[in-house]
Amino acid sequence: MPIERGKESEHMLNFDITILEPLHTKWQTTTHRSKFEYYCKYVNTKYWEHYKTSQPEAQVHIRTPMPHMARRAISLMRTRSHMLKVETGGWLKIDAQKRTCTSCDMQAIEDETHVTLRCPAYEHIRANFQQITHGCHTFADLLLKTAPSPTALGTYFTRILEHHKTLMEASKEDKNHTPPQGENISS
Repeated sequence: MPIERGKESEHMLNFDITILEPLHTKWQTTTHRSKFEYYCKYVNTKYWEHYKTSQPEAQVHIRTPMPHMARRAISLMRTRSHMLKVETGGWLKIDAQKRTCTSCDMQAIEDETHVTLRCPAYEHIRANFQQITHGCHTFADLLLKTAPSPTALGTYFTRILEHHKTLMEASKEDKNHTPPQGENISS
């Protein structure tokens, strides 16, 4: 049915009331859920079934028994439900090119590829997981590399996210600590 000229705003209001308001209300009552979980459960329930069966090499973490923390870390990284600046900068409306890593001097955007494969601040973690990172150039390479095991990948992501949290907490402490006026910090 075509929309009559001049009644577009009325139709948009009806759309807002019938479609968007119930979704927004449901989202508000489930704010503890991840964006991906909310999307699968309330917006597109058929997507979850497709997700579990498409690209099985990238979904191996779903079928493999592993510790909760390892599975959670893989899911957080895959769905960008983490605290890296590539994600949090969007919440703060920071220009995408300005979401740079403050843990190194590379002036690179702090995204999944940077922290897992390039940032020097995470080198000590990568050194312990060379069997996973060897030959990977992008974050997608890591996800598709199933050897030696998805559990090892989850453990690697867990360590990366834990270290990131530690670095961010230390950065906040440094910013919050300002010497009192007249105090000489070099002594």
